[in-house]
Amino acid sequence: MERLNPVLVVDDDPGVVHSTVLVLEALGVPAVGLSDVQSVLSLMRETRPVAVLHDFQMPGIAWEAHIAAIRADPAVGRTPIIMCSGALGAREAAARLGLDGFLEKPFSVDALLHEVSLRPL
Repeated sequence: MERLNPVLVVDDDPGVVHSTVLVLEALGVPAVGLSDVQSVLSLMRETRPVAVLHDFQMPGIAWEAHIAAIRADPAVGRTPIIMCSGALGAREAAARLGLDGFLEKPFSVDALLHEVSLRPL
């Protein structure tokens, strides 16, 4: 049986990463998590995720450069990136950056599944 590529969950709160990965896997969606924004691109290259659920407010992130680096990578540049945040203005930032989706925190299991189900698994 072929294993599907995972959803990559990126958040600086390890509890959010852990719980989101657990929920996705309980729903039958392979998932991996990461709390270090500096390692996102290398883990994307390694795991080839079907989508990235990415927290907005993470220490040390310059969004424009971060997204540009991902999009410029021929191996993973077309991977859908879904911003997750409850911050004021985050939805607009996601649109401005050309991201593929937005999930408002706190999110329900149904909202998470809906957003992930919009991506080809």
